[in-house]
Parts: sequence; structure tokens; C-alpha cells
Amino acid sequence: MWKLLLVLSISCTCSLTKGVIEESFVRTSRATDGTTVQTMSDGKVIVTAIVNQKGELIDCNVLRENATAAKELFKEAVNAERNEKTEFKMVEFDVRKLGRICRKFKRDMLLKRPTELTEEDKKIRDRISLDKAVDGFTHKNRFFNHLPWPVPGCDCVNVFQECLKQEGSEEAVHFSQRLLKSLAHSCVRWEVKDDCIEYSKWLDRCTRWEKRNTPVISKVFVQ
Repeated sequence: MWKLLLVLSISCTCSLTKGVIEESFVRTSRATDGTTVQTMSDGKVIVTAIVNQKGELIDCNVLRENATAAKELFKEAVNAERNEKTEFKMVEFDVRKLGRICRKFKRDMLLKRPTELTEEDKKIRDRISLDKAVDGFTHKNRFFNHLPWPVPGCDCVNVFQECLKQEGSEEAVHFSQRLLKSLAHSCVRWEVKDDCIEYSKWLDRCTRWEKRNTPVISKVFVQ
């Protein structure tokens, strides 16, 4: 019965257009270390928030305008068996507002002075600074990822490979090679470049330049 009610609620949510959202989907997953992963969606936008035992936000991510991912999330809820660690529910709230809060959280963390950072802040900042991935079928800084999976940031790929290399086991090396060869054929790095933001009347020359973060696609080299 609960699955039937969830399906009906999901159908209503998916049919909503941009505007006031009355009900949105929430997936709550509790980890063994006490953190809680909240995945929330209004049918298009998905916000993932990781909260510690004190109820403090320690990481988050926003996946915008991706109805395919949202449908897969809802499908999991319909087909999943009940368990103590994962919960699905419909709640009245504004997912897009939480997305704005998430982006502000990351922006404020990166703007903090080194003297203002706690040890936990440093860990969060390290994660955010490596979060350069461009999600599947989404735009980021005028770059469109046409693939159905994320294109990872090159810095993150390098750190990941080095971590597995330091682990040293044969399984770690094999996992790294298989994963990167099969999924991450390329990575994205960000460079500050001059970008034309204003043209002459007949668009034959640039009249105003501005330095912008520009994505550059690079090949992943398996170590």
C-alpha cells in the first residue's frame, strides 16, 4: 500500500512545472559513522546533503535540470525493500532553495581566510576544491557534458590515483586501471583565460575582454 501511495505522490511531483513546489521527494540514508545523507528532488533538481551527528552540513551537491536521474531515484524508492538505514518519504519544502543554500555554503567555505578554518573546515574545503566534476547532460561554466556520466576534475582524478597507489595492494592498482580505462576517458581542468564578452557592432572584433574560468578537456593518464 505504501508503495502505491509513493507512486501517486511521485507522479504528481514529476508533473510539476517551475514554480511553487508543494511536495518533494526525500531519500535519507544513515551511515555507520553517524552521518546522514539526504537526497532530495522536486522531479528535476536533485540536492544531496551530508549532515554530521550535530546536524551540521559538511558537504553537499546540486544536480540541476536532470529529470532522468530524478526518475531513477524515484524508481529506487518504489522497488526498494524497507530497511533501518534507508528511508523514503514525501515532504513539503523547496528543493531549489536548498540548492541555493548548498552553493552559498561552498562559496563561503572557499572564501574563508586560512586563520578562520577549523580542522573540520579544512577537510570540507579540500573536498570542495576537488569538486570540479561536470555531471552528465549538464552545463557548467559554458561547458556541456554530453555524456550520461560525470566528467571528473583532473585534480580529483590525480588525488584518487595517488591514494590507490599509496594503498599499494594489487587489488587497488587493478581497480584504478579498470575504473579509469572504462569510465574516465577524459577529465576536465579549469584554466583562467581571456574571454570576449563584448563585440563591435558588426561582430568583427572584440571590444571587451574578461578573464574567466574556462574548462579544458584533458586525457586521463592511468598511472
